[in-house]
Amino acid sequence: MKKILNNPWPYAIMAWFALAITGMVIWITVAVRNDHELVRKDYYEAELRFQTQFDSVQRTKPIRKDVAVAYEPSRESVTVKLPASHHGATGVVHFYRPSEAKLDRKFDLQLSEAAVQELAVKDMKAGLWKVQVAWTVNGVQYYFDQPLMLAGTQ
Repeated sequence: MKKILNNPWPYAIMAWFALAITGMVIWITVAVRNDHELVRKDYYEAELRFQTQFDSVQRTKPIRKDVAVAYEPSRESVTVKLPASHHGATGVVHFYRPSEAKLDRKFDLQLSEAAVQELAVKDMKAGLWKVQVAWTVNGVQYYFDQPLMLAGTQ
C-alpha cells in the first residue's frame, strides 16, 4: 500500500495570503483613523502670529548691529545688549534647547540704563542653545534670535 504524502505548499501559500491581507486591513484601518490634516485647527490665528513675528524680525533688521547676545565663559553668563534707546523695553529672553525641550528657560527682560542684561547660565547644560529675544518698546515689537554654544560644568 502506498502512503499519501500531503504537500505543505498549498497551506503555506494560503497562510501567506491570509497574513498579507490581515496586514493590509490593519494598515488601512490605522491610516483611516489617523488625522492626516496638514492644516491646523487654529490656522488663521497661527498665521497671524507668524506674520507678527515676521514683522518683528523685519523691524529689528535696521538696528541689528546694535543687538547682541554674547556668552562669557569666565563669568558663566550671557549678556543681552539692545540699542541704548531701548533701555525701557519689556520682553522675554528664551533659551531654547533643540535637543531637550524640558531644559528650555525663559527670563524676563530687565535692562540696565545702558540697555544691557546679564543672565547667569552656570546651572544650564553645556551644548547648543538658541537664544530668542522678543521685546517691545513704545508698543512696537522686535525679535532677534541667535544660536549659542554654552560650555558649562554640567
